[in-house]
Amino acid sequence: MSLNQDLKLGAYWNSLGFFIRFWIGLFSSILFVRLLGQEDYGIVTFILGCTSLGSILVNLGFGTIITKYIAEQRANGVKSQLFSLLYQTTLLRAGVIGIITVTLFFSKDLTAYFHKPFLAPYLYFIPLLLISTYFQGTFKTILSSYYEQKFINSCLILEMIIKLGLVLLALYWDLRIMGFLLAILLAELISGTQLLQRTRKKVFSVLQRSSTPFPLRSKLSLAGHAFGVTLSIRLLGRESDIFLLGILHHDIRQVAIYAVVFGLPNMTFELFRSALGGGLGLTIFTEQVEGHQIQALRATYKKILHLFSIFLFPTMIGGILVGGDLATLMYGSEYQGLSLLIGILFFALGIASINAVLTDLLFALDRGKALMKLQLGAGISNLLINIMVIPQYGALGVAVTTALINTAFTLTGMLLVHKIIQPTYPFQSWFRYLLISLIMGGCVYFFPFAFYWKIIMGMLVYGLLFILQALCSEDRVWLALVWRWILEYRQKFFSLSS
Repeated sequence: MSLNQDLKLGAYWNSLGFFIRFWIGLFSSILFVRLLGQEDYGIVTFILGCTSLGSILVNLGFGTIITKYIAEQRANGVKSQLFSLLYQTTLLRAGVIGIITVTLFFSKDLTAYFHKPFLAPYLYFIPLLLISTYFQGTFKTILSSYYEQKFINSCLILEMIIKLGLVLLALYWDLRIMGFLLAILLAELISGTQLLQRTRKKVFSVLQRSSTPFPLRSKLSLAGHAFGVTLSIRLLGRESDIFLLGILHHDIRQVAIYAVVFGLPNMTFELFRSALGGGLGLTIFTEQVEGHQIQALRATYKKILHLFSIFLFPTMIGGILVGGDLATLMYGSEYQGLSLLIGILFFALGIASINAVLTDLLFALDRGKALMKLQLGAGISNLLINIMVIPQYGALGVAVTTALINTAFTLTGMLLVHKIIQPTYPFQSWFRYLLISLIMGGCVYFFPFAFYWKIIMGMLVYGLLFILQALCSEDRVWLALVWRWILEYRQKFFSLSS
């Protein structure tokens, strides 16, 4: 299978898998918020946010080493030392989980100091969730590097369905927070076991065991850079915002509010990040860099920016206009009046969705140190400003800070990429998509319909305008591809019917 086919197939399965997971996740989120209530949902979100922050320490940047190493092996035909790499990194990660577990013995004093003593019993779930997250994440990284996106997404979809069923069962038995966390833990372990079995069958069976230990020391600088970047992503993202809101704000319900208004745009824009996510983007870029295919690298980067803009502009504008009404419909009247907050986050997370591509590309170009400095500076700035604004402004202050710093970081990252590979940009495409998105936004804003009719009308207007502009541009290849798919499925349908 060629590299171009790998890219298309991997991105296709990631996007399709996300689309299914999006609707399951959205349905689950609405149910959980309504069944748990704001305060209990805020506690669950706080615990999961702490777990996500802890996963940075457990990962230690080794996921990037594994992905990059496998891609370099494939490009250069080097004998595998993956078993040695996994053995060494697993020992180090197990030690970190042990340290975190010992630290949590002091959680009662810690939560009392922060005036949140009721959180203490739930903090003991953090090391258990860290183990399941590491177990699942390691094998997901390996399989993604071998273009097993179809299987990975089927596991994640099954995990979400199991999680939904177990959580509803726990709530039916009135286990509430404790049952919720147990359900998440069990679902992740089931998914991780499936990923392990697939890795043994599809990957480990074709690898050669090498008696030579993997030279981990020579790769520790890369691990350090990856760790710094991952840490800064968390400091600049939802996890640190939720952690600081839970600790510094007197109302735990602010955590639930922020989780809801953040979750809606975050799940929407995850489509762009997931298309090349899970190590696929880093694998593609690394193989092109190792093969000295600079022109192909520039073309791939340009095509990705082109594809992003097709969905990015209408989603940002539509979210800003109707996001608040959508949250009120889905989660209840207590989320009414949050249009400004959701609009800010739709803008911020839309811009930030490009960061996933920038991060993978810079790591593939061995610019991890520069990326770490840039992103860690943004993350620490976000952390310090949030500490100052949260006590007074709560979730709104966090959203504004996140929007400003994400925008600044994305623009700086694009300038850094431009300096290194000097790509060309799809300016004409950006202008066309922005123009038809603004026309769509005008129709949504000025027509006096109920907001759900506005959403339907906006999608129809944008779809029609996109088809019209595609007939006169390079996008007509997409129309031809869609038409070919329609004919193929039509032929399959009639052959089955006969």
